[in-house]
Amino acid sequence: MGVSLYRRMLEYTRPYVPRLLLAMVVMVGVSALSGSTAFLVKPILDDIFIRKDAAQLTYIPLLVLAIYLVRGVLEFTQSYLMAGVSGWCGTSASTCTATCSRCRSRFTLDTPPGS
Repeated sequence: MGVSLYRRMLEYTRPYVPRLLLAMVVMVGVSALSGSTAFLVKPILDDIFIRKDAAQLTYIPLLVLAIYLVRGVLEFTQSYLMAGVSGWCGTSASTCTATCSRCRSRFTLDTPPGS
């Protein structure tokens, strides 16, 4: 298989590049928020349990809740974007099957035997 075959295959993904890039940005946000929950363990242990700071007890749990809420929204957004790229989002199974068959047929017809 030559490079020209891969270039031709990439032409099928070109309409989805903006969605893929946005999904990647959202994935970075999800991973950053996942790391931030681990970063909050030290203030929780030091301020709330050891120093028994009541002010920290009011806002750190709200901060943890907000992080998980935003992370959940970002994970949903990332799943939605990737499902849209894969062709399953917002379409029935028969429509997806027909679309995939058309793409497969088009690729098969465009590809010469032995490539």
